[in-house]
Amino acid sequence: MEVNEQNFSSLATLLQNSISPQTNLRQEAERQLKSIETQPGYSILVLKFIANQNYNHILRLGASIILKNFIKKEWELSQSLKPEDKELIKSNIIDLMLTVTDKPIQSTLSEIISIISEYDFYKNWPNLLAELVARMKDTGFDLIKSVLYTCHSIFLKYREQDKTDEIEDELIFIMNNFAEPMLLLFNGIMSSIPTLEENAIELKKAFSCIQLLLEIFYSLNWVDIPEYFENHLDDYVKIFDFLLKYENKHLESDNDLEEGLIDNIKKTVCLCINLYLEKYDEQFLKYVEQFATIIWGLLSKISQHVKHDGLVSKALEFLTFVARSEKHVIFGGALPSICDNIIIPNVTLRDEDEEIFEDDPIEYIRRDIEGSDTDTRRRSAQELVKYLSIYFEKEITDNFIQKIQNLLQQSDWKSKDVAIFLVTAISVKASIQRKGVTSVNQYVDVMNFLNHQIIPEIQSDKSHPILKADAIKFICIFRQHLPKQLFQVIFPLLTNLLTSQQSVVQTYAAWCIERLLTVKDDKQLRYTSQDLLPFANTLFGNLFLLLGDSNENEYVMKAIMRVTSILKENMKPILPQYISQITNILERVCKNPSNPMFNHYLFESYATVIKFNSDSIAEFETSLFPVFQTILNQDIEEFTPYVFQLLSQLLAIRQVPIPDLYVGLFPNFLSVHLWANEGNIPGLVSFISSLITRAPEEVLKGNQLEQVLGIFHTLVMQKTKDYHGFRILDSLISALSFEQINRFVVTIFQILFTRMQKRKTGQFLRCLILFCSNFVVRYGPNNLIQVIDQVQQGLFPQIVKAVWESSLQKITGKIERKVSAVAVAQLLCSSNLLQKYPESWEVFCFQLVKFLELPADKTEDEEEEDIIDDSDSLLQTEKTTTGYKVTFTKLSFAARGIDDPVKNVQNAKVYFAQALNQYLTQLQQSSPQDLQVIKTILMKDTNIAQCIFHYLQTNGFNSYLFLQ
Repeated sequence: MEVNEQNFSSLATLLQNSISPQTNLRQEAERQLKSIETQPGYSILVLKFIANQNYNHILRLGASIILKNFIKKEWELSQSLKPEDKELIKSNIIDLMLTVTDKPIQSTLSEIISIISEYDFYKNWPNLLAELVARMKDTGFDLIKSVLYTCHSIFLKYREQDKTDEIEDELIFIMNNFAEPMLLLFNGIMSSIPTLEENAIELKKAFSCIQLLLEIFYSLNWVDIPEYFENHLDDYVKIFDFLLKYENKHLESDNDLEEGLIDNIKKTVCLCINLYLEKYDEQFLKYVEQFATIIWGLLSKISQHVKHDGLVSKALEFLTFVARSEKHVIFGGALPSICDNIIIPNVTLRDEDEEIFEDDPIEYIRRDIEGSDTDTRRRSAQELVKYLSIYFEKEITDNFIQKIQNLLQQSDWKSKDVAIFLVTAISVKASIQRKGVTSVNQYVDVMNFLNHQIIPEIQSDKSHPILKADAIKFICIFRQHLPKQLFQVIFPLLTNLLTSQQSVVQTYAAWCIERLLTVKDDKQLRYTSQDLLPFANTLFGNLFLLLGDSNENEYVMKAIMRVTSILKENMKPILPQYISQITNILERVCKNPSNPMFNHYLFESYATVIKFNSDSIAEFETSLFPVFQTILNQDIEEFTPYVFQLLSQLLAIRQVPIPDLYVGLFPNFLSVHLWANEGNIPGLVSFISSLITRAPEEVLKGNQLEQVLGIFHTLVMQKTKDYHGFRILDSLISALSFEQINRFVVTIFQILFTRMQKRKTGQFLRCLILFCSNFVVRYGPNNLIQVIDQVQQGLFPQIVKAVWESSLQKITGKIERKVSAVAVAQLLCSSNLLQKYPESWEVFCFQLVKFLELPADKTEDEEEEDIIDDSDSLLQTEKTTTGYKVTFTKLSFAARGIDDPVKNVQNAKVYFAQALNQYLTQLQQSSPQDLQVIKTILMKDTNIAQCIFHYLQTNGFNSYLFLQ
């Protein structure tokens, strides 16, 4: 597409129509915008349109968002984005980002730079950093802020990263080119502050730049402490010291609920010093007392206003890190003061907290419920108490118990609220979100407090609602330590509290019920269906009642899912009513999907009841297929990933022959547009794989096998989706004969080796080993050798070294390891490998023995697909202009374990010993020279030889062959 006025005008019209309130006009514009993406020069046209001041900022902003989404989707592997277009984008976008005056457009362009840098920085975009550094020398704060914002966006990826050679290489490059200009800029801005103190506008601009410099400092120090920062730590400590002490009314917020710029900066300083104290204490310990004094002073004078909450939380976190370090001794004589002046003031409820409880229950729950209130004053204060107790457990306990007793003697409910919180704080020594408290302070009688203070609160009709919520939370936190007999007391009370008039109390009751039902003793669920059955009807009635009137409470939905999973097949008496109720809820939320977690647990509830009641499949199909059809026809993309997974689950339990209801979906599910939504892919792959294995004749109709292989090709070439491509391949191998797939196998291996050459990852190599192993056990070892050599003559030995020798030890999973071992045993003992490639026979032999003798070598990038019914599923969502979009979601209860292609093999060592014995016996009779080759190989490593001798001897085979 040429850059000219005609194309600008056409693009502007489409952009204008894409935001039209008229549905038909809007959808047609979106379709046309999508269709022109593949035209040459499209991205450059959009970029130039963004720069064209003749068009209004709304259309240019729309164009920038479209360009961002296009680059995000197409930059890495796209055929439509040509290399020359990529270079033009990179050579123009920085100037455009820095010169555009519209802040939202500028921010979007900065995001685009960050996206491109994910793939190209720094080796394919070496001048990016130099261009940005050059612009940092500008005298205007606005331009400097834009540059720093872009740098911050680029460097943000280093947070939470593991240290690898690639990451270390990038950071060295960054530090060599950026560290010194950064410190010079930092010092320059700091020196300008005295001259700006009465100029509010310029002062705010300067401190906005300081904020970004602090964020960059944090990002660049996350992986490891760079040498430059270590050498200039004194310089940064002076900056941090100044910023923590600095006050200026122009930088404060006039709104008691909104954080001011100076508070945000001090909070980020705390983040930086917390990082150093946690990870680089050797370099930072000498500054600890200096900053502890500053932080103590800061906390002692800061108000209770909500606007300071973030700063207080991070300041308390610093003291917590000090309490964990060897400098904890500085607190020894100050424990009473800490209790009175820091802990109690920051755990006492404020009027604002009460208002949130009444007016915004969702926000109160988000802040307070287990594991969700990390940045609140209460959570941070509790963490400080916990770590002070490591070294001062008796002193802290005695001090707080006295305070708690005094609080309980007060007549007001707020004092009791603080008392309950403090008992929790001093009692918890260790906890896990999934289990609650795992270790309790020996000096606190938790059960006595439960019986005399907590249970009476949930029994009483006169308790303050916040105290009821506190009591429920206390039960939930200490659930692992509750004696089982208390279930009969607590559970009816919790079930009754579902009918409370207070939304927070209802939600806490549902949350506590769900968490109680996950408690395990010796890996077995403590509460079984028999414990739950007496309450089932009332419980479901109360839970579903809470979901009326369009209420989408995710904790209630999760409780329904958990109760269903405990009752299992005991759901049958209430199954029709249950299916009707959750189907009604699904039909309702289809009209406006807004709460991703609620929707996830809704679909998980379906998956649960299907899993444990498979004989009711006809009822499930009758209720689900109409709403599934609505979701697919209307392309409700928030729900399509779930639909595909549930269809796959239903298909898996359907008896053969598979009904046309499922078979008819197969051609439609091969459509390219369905695979464009990443969230659909796991479910689509699961459905297609299931259909292939259960109705293989369908894939052979028309050109459907070619379409399936096309999907495999697309998936396997992408780092984050290659696993799904291998899953499709494995289903084809499982279902089709070698003759049926023979004409495609060379192409399949060419695709795999091309991907390996372009982007070899640990996950890909493990998947490749498993695929080849399945190929061997299904089609025979000689076919694998022959096919790989057909790709390139003599290639097989190279693949053996590049794949098996490097990655066999990293295979995990019981079935996966067994299949891999059996396949290698067959290559060693049931093929012509020894005669054709004796060096590969040696590699396989040595690697197999190590594989059988050593535990799996788990690598850092490994992802295990364990199915744990009581674990929380991973839900990833992506915000869009219209709401949210599911980018990945896995229904735990819909997932199936992998099939075992070598079920007849119980023990891989025994199998190898038997196969080797037969092979050696055969060689002794027919080819003694080959037997001698094996002996020569084994003489190279006596440990390997001894292991093999042991395998044969312990299984009663002819070990004497090795002695001859």
